[in-house]
Amino acid sequence: DNHFEVQDHRSAFLHELAGLSDLVVVNTRLMADIVRDKTGKTAVVIGDPCEGARKPPWFSPGKPLRLLWFGRSMNFRYMSTVFPRLVELGKEIPVVCQLVIDPVRGLEEMIAQLNYSHRPALNVVLSPWESPETTSRAFEECDLVTIPSDPKDPIKKAASNNRLTESLWAGR
Repeated sequence: DNHFEVQDHRSAFLHELAGLSDLVVVNTRLMADIVRDKTGKTAVVIGDPCEGARKPPWFSPGKPLRLLWFGRSMNFRYMSTVFPRLVELGKEIPVVCQLVIDPVRGLEEMIAQLNYSHRPALNVVLSPWESPETTSRAFEECDLVTIPSDPKDPIKKAASNNRLTESLWAGR
C-alpha cells in the first residue's frame, strides 16, 4: 500500500527505511513510480506469488449466492460499504457472505446485528484467518469473490493485486 502520501508515522518510517536501503522492492509499477518520486530511489518490481494449486475457472451460483471476502482487517472498511447493496441483492436471491479475516474487536457483534436485521436476505459468516488453508477452503465453498476498494484512496491507488490474482488462480 502507498503510505508515502499519508502524513503519519508510516510515511516517515518508509522514507527513512528507503534512505537506508541498498535496494527497494515493490509489487506494482505504480508503486515503483511513487517510490522514485518520493525518495529518488529506483525500485525493482516483483509481483506477488499465488498460493495453493491452480484451479480451473468455475461459476455456477445457486441459491443462496455464496460470496467470499478475504483480507486483513485494515481493508474491511471497503467491504463494510458493500453490505447495503448485498441486502438489496438478497431480496432477489439470498446471499451468504463469508468473511475470512484476522480478529477485529467488535466485528462479531457487528455481524450478529447485521444478520439479525437482514436475514434471510443476507447472512454473513465470520471465518477467522488461521492459515492459507482457511482461504483455500473458502475459495472452494464460494461462488464469487468480492474485493471492494476505493481507487481515490491514495493509500490504495498503488496497491498490490494479490487478492485478485489469488482469487483468479483459485478459479473464482
